[in-house]
Amino acid sequence: MHRALAELCAGDAVLLVPDDRGRIGIADRNGTRVGLLSKATAAKWGPRLGTVEEVRVLGLVSRTAEDEQTAAFRKRIAAPAWDSPILELRCA
Repeated sequence: MHRALAELCAGDAVLLVPDDRGRIGIADRNGTRVGLLSKATAAKWGPRLGTVEEVRVLGLVSRTAEDEQTAAFRKRIAAPAWDSPILELRCA
């Protein structure tokens, strides 16, 4: 997942892919999962996925475990650094 995410560029089209657990994944044009929407964002956009016509990457934000202020969240982080895609959704 980290390699596919690192290959994304601003302007790339991606897909929002719901799963059977109520989560919404982000997949590249090859169908490789490159991310996951937050629970709050998935709750907001899940019912509206049918209106989404296009999703594009605006850019990537690099994050590190040290950026996180909550110790409980830092314990759950699997990688010392990662990129988070910033997405633009075009809806009907």
